[in-house]
Amino acid sequence: MDNATAGMIGTIVGLFFAALPLYLIGLLIGFFLKKYDPEERAMYAAIGAWFAAYFLAAWGFANGGPMNWTAGLLYIPAAILAFLLLKRHYFKMWQPDEDEAWEE
Repeated sequence: MDNATAGMIGTIVGLFFAALPLYLIGLLIGFFLKKYDPEERAMYAAIGAWFAAYFLAAWGFANGGPMNWTAGLLYIPAAILAFLLLKRHYFKMWQPDEDEAWEE
């Protein structure tokens, strides 16, 4: 296996390991967003989780200096993956209201 292939595999595995905390934080945030439909709930939860990771990364990579505001941009692919996982989770749990079912 050459270095490029090993680097790509490492990046993909790292993406999944970065998406897991964002997914868990998104589940916690989504607990407070029950009034939204599943797609909006997943979007707001993923954005909130990404902001939390963005702030922690900006603060953690500062290394004693000023905050590194570009560090959180590395978590955008993980936030997208967390959004897709959250959306799948919320659509599985979703029960449409009876009033909505009669309107269609």
